Amino acid sequence: MSKKLIILLGGLMAMAFVLAACGDDEDKSGPANTPVPTSAPANTPVPTAMLPLQEGTLVVAVDENIGAAFGTNFNGSSEVSTWAMETLTRKNNQGDVIPGIAESWTVSADGTKITWKIRPNVPFHDHRGDWGNVTAADVKFSVENSYGDGSAHGRAGVLRRVENMVVVDDNTLEMTVPAGEHLNIISSLNITVIVGAKIMSEDYFNSVGADKAAIEWVGAGPFRHIETQVGDRILFEAVDDHYFKNAEFAKAEARIIPERATQLAGVRAGEVDLALLTPDFIPEVAEANVKIVRGNGGNMSYMRFHGNYLPERAGADPKDGFTKTSGEFKPENSAVVGDPDDPVSWENARKVREAMNLAIDRQAIIDTLYAGVAPLMTNPAWTPGSKWEDPSVQIPTFDPVRAKELMVEAGYADGFKGLLIYSMGGRAADDQASEAMAADWDKYLNITFDRQIYERGVHRAASVNRTLGTDRATLQFSAYGNNYFEPWFWLNSGTSWDTDSLLCCEHDFFEQTLADIRANIADDTLRLEKTRAAHKFMTENFLTIPLALIPIMFMSSDAIDNWDEYPVGASNFSYPEFIVKAN
Repeated sequence: MSKKLIILLGGLMAMAFVLAACGDDEDKSGPANTPVPTSAPANTPVPTAMLPLQEGTLVVAVDENIGAAFGTNFNGSSEVSTWAMETLTRKNNQGDVIPGIAESWTVSADGTKITWKIRPNVPFHDHRGDWGNVTAADVKFSVENSYGDGSAHGRAGVLRRVENMVVVDDNTLEMTVPAGEHLNIISSLNITVIVGAKIMSEDYFNSVGADKAAIEWVGAGPFRHIETQVGDRILFEAVDDHYFKNAEFAKAEARIIPERATQLAGVRAGEVDLALLTPDFIPEVAEANVKIVRGNGGNMSYMRFHGNYLPERAGADPKDGFTKTSGEFKPENSAVVGDPDDPVSWENARKVREAMNLAIDRQAIIDTLYAGVAPLMTNPAWTPGSKWEDPSVQIPTFDPVRAKELMVEAGYADGFKGLLIYSMGGRAADDQASEAMAADWDKYLNITFDRQIYERGVHRAASVNRTLGTDRATLQFSAYGNNYFEPWFWLNSGTSWDTDSLLCCEHDFFEQTLADIRANIADDTLRLEKTRAAHKFMTENFLTIPLALIPIMFMSSDAIDNWDEYPVGASNFSYPEFIVKAN
């Protein structure tokens, strides 16, 4: 290994561990401790728009998945749509919720009403026509669209909990929510959520129709959308009077370049300014003498078990379409699924999940696939070293001998065969991590897998319907960003029976924990206590297979100075207005 590469990796490892290390002092635990405010203080600073300095074109290389236009709904999964779109709130790089399109908000004493004050005189940007300024009616329309039929919104289950919205006037929106839900809903409306509730002109949407609005974005972001050349590139032009911050580049282009080697060649040639860098590609980038920049935060990567659903649910929400017997629950078909009402069934499944945790060499995977820069974690959503972790919880150690003993105790001495799901367009390193885990399970436990590639709309629908993982043991590698959220938000959207984006499992323990938090939402001590208890319960029952916090990094041309103000936990290409040009 070259001296240059050793120095680079050492520096990146130091950055990764600084991100993870927070110490025992709760005041030093970083952004993960920052609560979502119940109001936006009147003195909350909002950056003054820069003097027009735009010149040049920012070219960002994206893969086909990220660069794709919206699907059936304008709140689809394209990250670069955030360049043209805005949301009610934003996040700063300490993880604080700050005003966005909403210049302020207040929450009623009982926590059931959020009153949003919409920033006046913020125009929609469209070179094809004039759609006026953002109004409360546009916000209402956009939030409703986020959880409408066919929505690909990752927080649809949370936003469906909004019970009612009333447009008081052009700049005031009242939102009625269940008691205890306002923090989670406020946090689900910001731009750092990859499919945040982006604000679009209702008049524009109704005028041109959903299909055209899906590829010709009209929003209030720092760039106006110019053109989507499907399968090739998406073109933007900076606005010079953005309410929050002007971009330093006059134009921006999201160019679809699927191959990393081609992206790197483009950066070296000065044809591409920025491309997402996964840790496994660091050696090639270092060898090419290409600069690396990074944003705050990262993706919490883990393997999840499908099929752990509650056999019955406590209630039904007509808006979600769930009933008391919705979904399927068949622990007899899956070694990793246990019946919580049957102690023997639950314990045997727990032992299998523990065995699978102990049979993988996590550090070897990190060293081989992620250049050693990603700190291991105890569970998804719990930032390593944060105060929300139960201090007694430890990362599972590599112990294949004990793993085999557990399989024998659980009645699976000869192993079993399951299904490993891959998402179409997934990151290569994540797919390789899945294969590395599968190789260890085959080697030490005689667990083998069929492989199946799913489009997001297919496996998500099966997860929503609670049918995925009911015919055999089914696993899927996942990555959860936005790690500044209080971890119980993740429980709320990932384990609650009424979510449509199940990220872990359903269990009465989680239902009671969430009920207690919602009933005492203003009690910081109780939220901490309950969140730590959930962390311990999840870990002791091995309800996921945690891997690591994968930092967000980019290979960069010399045209870029830094991206230091990149918000904590933001999606990969949000906030391009904070990209600082080199002199």
